[in-house]
Amino acid sequence: MQLKKVLISLAAATLAAGALSPTASAQSSLDSLSSSPAMGELSSALGKALESAPKEGEQAPPEEAAVDEEWRSISVAGYGQRKYLVQVPKNFYPNRTYDVIFGFGGMGNDVPFTKSYMNLAEHTDGTAIVVYPQPTMGRNGQLAWEGPNYASTRRGEDVAMVKAIANELKHSYRIHSVYGTGLSNGGGMALSVACQEPTLFDAIAVVASANYQPIFNNCHGAVDTLFIHGTRDATAPYGGPAIGANAHGGRYLSAQAAFRNVGERNGCIDVNNPRQGFGAGYDPFIFDGCAAHTEIDRVNNGEHTWFPFNPDATERVVEFFREH
Repeated sequence: MQLKKVLISLAAATLAAGALSPTASAQSSLDSLSSSPAMGELSSALGKALESAPKEGEQAPPEEAAVDEEWRSISVAGYGQRKYLVQVPKNFYPNRTYDVIFGFGGMGNDVPFTKSYMNLAEHTDGTAIVVYPQPTMGRNGQLAWEGPNYASTRRGEDVAMVKAIANELKHSYRIHSVYGTGLSNGGGMALSVACQEPTLFDAIAVVASANYQPIFNNCHGAVDTLFIHGTRDATAPYGGPAIGANAHGGRYLSAQAAFRNVGERNGCIDVNNPRQGFGAGYDPFIFDGCAAHTEIDRVNNGEHTWFPFNPDATERVVEFFREH
């Protein structure tokens, strides 16, 4: 995991000069992320995938993370108090540097539930401090992050919270790199931070991201970005028309269109012809000549979920952060 903000900013200024302006609009029939009787705020698609994995023996229950965790609150200038859960490795050494990973859950997902499927601390081998911020209640009665119509927070409000938390952690610990990941609406939240505060995250990795229009408006700067998205995602379409809309959240981009949009902002040479790589259980497509790494991992027949296997989303996300 390397700090590349200065180099990225300089390269972006040169390469992005000829890039197209971000296409507006963002994603998903998030009506399917409505409450399920069994899982409460969990989307039916996500709940089905997560519940089926242990039953089919595809994924063993996660080991308990060797962390000390506590709820903290922070005052965000102009926006009031916000809460977040922080996980610090038990073998923490004050003179050692650590990475920070922010995890943003999908619509309706509170912190305990988000932590239960991301399991970020369990995969970082004591090298990272993990933060799970708590979203606010949306207009639709579900917890939500800024971006879609159903969110109650204004543009920049949740981003300001993330910035305040990051600054607080940098005062308390020796921090090397800061990363962000999220599912669906939470993936959109990580993209929002990269858009509005590109020097805050060294890289982001988003899973089944909800790519709503405001997420891509007036962005600047380049950030290493990984999309992980299933081709059978009925909530946040992988392909099809570049721009769609729904009454629930507003206008959105397909995953492929969002990938191209970020590629343009990251100064990539040709956003219409990505290079195909090789992956275990997924097909990576990568733009070349970028100021910041830009990739989409296509999960064939994958649905709208935090993938428990083929690929294991948490393993893939942490791997990407270690490389960037």
